[in-house]
Amino acid sequence: MDKTPQKHDATFGSAIRLRRNRLGVTLDQLSEQTGISTAVLSRVERGHHSPTLHNALSIAQGLGCELMELLQHDPTELVRAGEHLRLVDKETGIERITLARPNPSIELLKYIVPPGMTSRRFAAHESRSQEVFHILQGTLEIHTARKTLTLQAGDTATVLVDMEHWFRNIGSEPAHFVLMIMGG
Repeated sequence: MDKTPQKHDATFGSAIRLRRNRLGVTLDQLSEQTGISTAVLSRVERGHHSPTLHNALSIAQGLGCELMELLQHDPTELVRAGEHLRLVDKETGIERITLARPNPSIELLKYIVPPGMTSRRFAAHESRSQEVFHILQGTLEIHTARKTLTLQAGDTATVLVDMEHWFRNIGSEPAHFVLMIMGG
């Protein structure tokens, strides 16, 4: 059996994920709302499973929209300034701003790290996953089990993150950087 996602399945799945993310609804919450398992919902979002008409209608209802809105999905997304999801770590003051998530394996973030602050240690991502750091302002140290990199404003580094990793602001001003996470 061919497991390659069909274009219409991938488009429908992308529309579901985009609407769910915009609403701040988790897969678990959507599963509770629809009665469809999180495993099936995840496969639908990735375009690896075509839902029955009943399930497609349940998903649309769980997301508070009509099925046609999901079927006529235009992948163009515009998020206005101030509408991005912003999380602030209460202990460190590190801000994480979600800029875009065009598909499940790519995420674009902006971080603001106060002077002297260190992120938590991030667990290893799946094999061959990478993170691209672009420093907008300040100085940032990136740590992995293999190396430590020091980056300054204007620098860009691509780092393999299939191991524990973290970052630290070693400068005297806030470090601002854009981070793109790409799954393996």
